[in-house]
Amino acid sequence: MEIQVHMSNDETVIIKAATPISAYKQDNEFKNDYLKTGYLRQIFEGNLGSPEISTSEKAVGLAGLLAYADYFTINDVPSYYKTSSIVSIG
Repeated sequence: MEIQVHMSNDETVIIKAATPISAYKQDNEFKNDYLKTGYLRQIFEGNLGSPEISTSEKAVGLAGLLAYADYFTINDVPSYYKTSSIVSIG
């Protein structure tokens, strides 16, 4: 099983059942103003089988996570994908 995440730059990100996924939210809760710009807080680390996003239709669980997150990474590769650039998931 695999889910394709289609990005606005025509890139397709393939997520398989065991693909490591991390999701991040922008975090502005710092007292120092210079830290308020661009800091990311990890909100999820797992894969499609993780109970936090596990649904009978795997694309629905992933879509819910990515709708809440601001950025995501896969396969422990330090490429951060902006979730607002997602065109479709399926």
